[in-house]
Parts: sequence; structure tokens; C-alpha cells
Amino acid sequence: RMMRRKFVFHCGPTNSGKTHAALEALKKAKSGVYCAPLKALAAQVWRRINSAGVPCDLLIGDERQFAGFADHTSCTVEMTPIEFQVDVGVIDEIQLIEDRDRGAAWTRALLGLPAREIHLCGEERALEVVKQVLYESRELRGLEVRRYERLVPLEVEKRSLDGNFKQLQNGDCLVTFSRKSVFSLANAIRKARPDATVRTIYGSLPFAVRERESDAFNDATTAADRNSILVTTDAIAYGLNLSIRRVIFTATTKFDGRGMVKLSPTTVMQVAGRAGRFGMQFDRGFVAGLRKREHDDVVGVIGSTGNVSKLQPTTPIKRAGLLPTAEILSTYVSMRRRKAAAAQQADPAFADLVAAFATECRVGGVYFACDMERALMPIARIVGAIDLPDDDR
Repeated sequence: RMMRRKFVFHCGPTNSGKTHAALEALKKAKSGVYCAPLKALAAQVWRRINSAGVPCDLLIGDERQFAGFADHTSCTVEMTPIEFQVDVGVIDEIQLIEDRDRGAAWTRALLGLPAREIHLCGEERALEVVKQVLYESRELRGLEVRRYERLVPLEVEKRSLDGNFKQLQNGDCLVTFSRKSVFSLANAIRKARPDATVRTIYGSLPFAVRERESDAFNDATTAADRNSILVTTDAIAYGLNLSIRRVIFTATTKFDGRGMVKLSPTTVMQVAGRAGRFGMQFDRGFVAGLRKREHDDVVGVIGSTGNVSKLQPTTPIKRAGLLPTAEILSTYVSMRRRKAAAAQQADPAFADLVAAFATECRVGGVYFACDMERALMPIARIVGAIDLPDDDR
């Protein structure tokens, strides 16, 4: 809180150049951090910064790459380093601050990243919650807002593909919402279109494999035969640099951890916006549904014109996610153990204490508690079975 931090909010639809502008500021800085929503995007930016001649380290869940004496870092937002000061920080897809499972990571980065200048990239509907958080941290006066419009047109096809894989074209990307569906779709396409090169991308794909699949798809779209098709989950929704001509929705529902739900307008727009890419193979994007029901759902969100420059979700985000820090959990666990000992009760299990914290936790104002059953309890059950001091757990 002693730092005078400046904030620049780059807001606009997909493929509008907002992240590019923020990354240019990052590359020019003496030191900086890029905070990505996906491991693949963190890796992509890491390569981009290093290729510009700026040494940059990579910190993602299953990968560490050190450039040697680097003052720049590209990481997933959960791994945002808040221990050392930098000149510029970039927090991408800031609208995910409202996410039920991961929103706390964006709140932590927004409040805790010790950068003199912080660039926020995302949808304009996140502006209200960002202003509220910065007001409470007494940093609102340092906020600047820059608005962007989409750089390439996006058109909705007049009709669906009627489930016919023979209608697939070069640069098509079929989007589904489970790894099992990715494999089954890819196999079906290979049988229907033996002339096509089919690549697959999904969230849990190892970093190196995902990079290889992305590069192979991009390269094949410009090859002589030009029959490159991609099958993916909504892992492509956030900024991956893919040469996609047309996004085809094979489903408009997904499992959210509790049950099947309809895709939100935000998700539909983010995924559809991957079609067309400024400066790449296709300077115009298209979107469609595999069957009539998916196509009608897409039209219901985007409309028949696909004017995405003006088509951003308008419902403002009003809450930011929170999860307890390790220090807060450790303090709570120690307090409960002391109470149990004073009452001559049995020493409670670590996982039971974390569950009790989740039950008793209350937050107010602009904040909400993220889903601790999904975020904390699986880990608490694992480490609780290991003979370790609570602080180490």
C-alpha cells in the first residue's frame, strides 16, 4: 500500500489489440510480470518476449524455464510473484475476477502485485469491480481506461453444418467442452475427411504438446493442401494465437463442476471471437453451429450480424473472489487446535479444520468467497494424511 501504483485498463472485445498494447509496455520496461489465465498463454507470451530480445522466465504449474539474469517473468495468474517490485505488470482477462473457482487469483494479483504500473486487460464489464477494489485500496485516482474495437470482422454463417463433417474447411475449429468429446470428434473427422490434418487442444494437455499442436495447426493452414482442422475445448477462449478461420460450436452446454449448464454469453463471445486473427492467415472470421440447435443458440447470443465491436456483455461485474492465504489458514488451524486442547477434546484432523473454516468464513462488501470445497478441500485431504507440521501443510 506504500507504493504509488498506476493502473491502465485496456478494455474491448476479443482480437482488438488490447493485450498487444499492454505487452508492448511490458517489453519496454526494465522489469515486469505477465499474469496469464492459461499455462499455454503464459508460454506463448514467454516465447514472444524472449524472441523480442528481452530475457524472460516462465513460471507455470508443470514447467520452469529460466533465461538467466532475466528481469521479466511470464506466469499463470495463480503464480503471480508478489514478493519483489517490478516496473510493469500485466494482468490478463481481468473479468475472471468473478470466477467461482479461480477469481481469488485475480483479486490477489490486483491487490498485491508490487508494480509501479499495472496494465489490466479484459472486458469492460469488469471496470466497475476494478474501480471498487481500487477505491477501497485508495488507488482509484491512478486508474486510466483505454477502449478498443475489434480489428477484423466476425460474421455468423447463415446456417449450420447440419452435422456434416464433409463441409469442414481449412482453418475450421470445432469447439467442445470435454476431453472425451475432443477425442471422439477428432476420430470422427479423420474418418469422414481422411484428406484433412486434424489437431487437438484441451486444458490438461501438457505444455510442450499443446505448443506443438498449436504450431502444427497454424503451419498447416498455410500449407499447399490447406486442409487443417482443429478440435479443442474452450481452452482457446483466452488469447491463444491460433490461425482460425471459422469457429464451430458442437455444444452450447458444459459441465461446471456441479451439473450441466448453458454457456454464458461471455463464454460464447470469447470462443467465437477466436475466429479471424489480425496479422495472420485469415483477416475475416466466421462462426457457426455444428447442428441447428447449436447454431440457433449462437445466433441468440451474437445475433445474425456478428458485430462484435459493439457486442460485449453489458452486465457489470460487481464482486471479486477471495480465498484464504496460507497465513490465515495456519492461524485458524492453530487457534482451533488450542481450543480443542484447552477443552481436553481429541485433536481434530487437518482436513476437518479446513472444512470448518470454509463453513464459518464470511466476507462482505465487494468480495465473495470462492468455492473452497473445490479449491481447497482436495488438497487438504491429501496433505492432511501426511505427517507434517500444520505450517508446512
